[in-house]
Amino acid sequence: MEDLVVSLETARKLKAAGFDQDTRFTWQQGRPLAAGNFHLRVGDGAEDAGHVDQGERYAAPTAEEIASRLPDDGFALLRLPRATSPRYRSNSFTRSCEADTMAEALAGLYLKQHLTPDEGSPQGG
Repeated sequence: MEDLVVSLETARKLKAAGFDQDTRFTWQQGRPLAAGNFHLRVGDGAEDAGHVDQGERYAAPTAEEIASRLPDDGFALLRLPRATSPRYRSNSFTRSCEADTMAEALAGLYLKQHLTPDEGSPQGG
């Protein structure tokens, strides 16, 4: 199932870039609360909202969820054949990103559209 969504690292970057956290899957910090103790969960975890010690939570969007949040100015998603495994490239008029999964390729395109090129920090507005 993890191949259908972005990695935890990418999910953190998407959150920092302002990506909507309302997705079908989430990366949820487990108990005991530890830096590496995250698991993929169906749902946004809203039922745990009352727990103080619930830990960190990041949206884990699918390729479809990311594509629906990209601007309508046009983009393409290409499957690139490779000897070992396919890779995916997402392209818009000015940006491109290549990754091992469709979700990661589209997330890369989203991040390039929402982060400043000099520091990799979210753009304002």
